[in-house]
Amino acid sequence: MSEAIVFSALSGMSTLLGALVVLRFGSLSERGISFSLGMSMGVMLVVSLGSLLSTAVRYGTWVHVVLGMSAGLLLMILLHQIETANGGGGKRPTFARLGFLMVLAMAAHNAPEGVAIGIGFHTEHQLGILLALSMAVHNVPEGIGMAAPLRVSGHSPLRILLIAAATGGMLPLGAWIGEVFLADKPDVVSAGLVFATTTILWVTTQEVGPRAWEMDRRAASAGAISGVLFMYIIEKIHG
Repeated sequence: MSEAIVFSALSGMSTLLGALVVLRFGSLSERGISFSLGMSMGVMLVVSLGSLLSTAVRYGTWVHVVLGMSAGLLLMILLHQIETANGGGGKRPTFARLGFLMVLAMAAHNAPEGVAIGIGFHTEHQLGILLALSMAVHNVPEGIGMAAPLRVSGHSPLRILLIAAATGGMLPLGAWIGEVFLADKPDVVSAGLVFATTTILWVTTQEVGPRAWEMDRRAASAGAISGVLFMYIIEKIHG
C-alpha cells in the first residue's frame, strides 16, 4: 500500500473523529447545533475558496474552472428540481435534508482532494504530506457539521459512523485513482476541484448557513468565525 493511500486514509478517518464528538456529547442543544453548523460552514468556505480553488487554478486553466463550475451547478440545480417535483420545493432546510447535502458536499470534495494527494505524492513527497495533514485537520469540524443534523433527524449512531466512514473513504479512493490513473492529467483534477468548490459553496450558502442563522444567529456567527480562525491558524502553521 502506497504512502498516498495510507496518509489519505488517515485524513479520511478524521471525519469519524468529528462524528464521534457529536455522538459522545449526545443530544446537542439548538445552540450547539447552530454553532456546529456555523463552524462547518466557516471551515468549508475557507477550504473551498482558499485551498481548492487556488489548487485548481494551479493544476489547470480557466477553461477547467468553467467546466467544473458548470458541472457542479448543474448537479445542484438538478437535485433542487427533483426535490421540487417531489413536493419539497420552498420548504425551509430540514435536518435530514441538511445531513444529506452535507454528506454530498463532503463526498464531492473528498474524492478530488484524494486525487490531489495522490498526485502530490507522485510529484513531490512533501506536498503530498502537507495536503494530507491539512485535509485531516479540516475534516474534523466538517464531520461535526455533518453528524449533528443527522443525529437530530433520528439517524442511529451506527449509521452516522458508517456514513462518516464512507465519506472519509472517498479520500483514499481518490488518492489511488490519482496515483494510478491521473498523475499525468492535472487538468482532470483541476475540473474536479472546482466541481467540489461549487457544490460546497451551494450547500453552505443556500442550506447550512440559512438554517444555522435561523436557529441561533449569535451561535451560528460564533461558529462561523471560529471555523475561519481555526483554518487561518492551521494555514499559518503549515506555512
